[in-house]
Amino acid sequence: PSKQSIPFIIQKIGRGKKGEIEEISRMCIDVFFNEQKEQEENAKTTNNGETKKQTPPWKALQLAYLRNFQEGDILARNAFKKDQLVDLIVAR
Repeated sequence: PSKQSIPFIIQKIGRGKKGEIEEISRMCIDVFFNEQKEQEENAKTTNNGETKKQTPPWKALQLAYLRNFQEGDILARNAFKKDQLVDLIVAR
């Protein structure tokens, strides 16, 4: 079978808008800290349509904290360091 490459776009978004920053923060934390998300997406469903695996409450709290912290860090840099050159680069 031939390998198909998935095309992606590398885009400079400058300082980013609030929605972009939220999305970037969520993706970064999920990629580095939430290996269970991929497992949940690939999990089989039971007869009543529920997935077998769920994120434990303690881990959901940790992930929410990390996402919020990441987002707050980027927003603070944008607000308080206006003279600093910031270029967020996203590969989609």
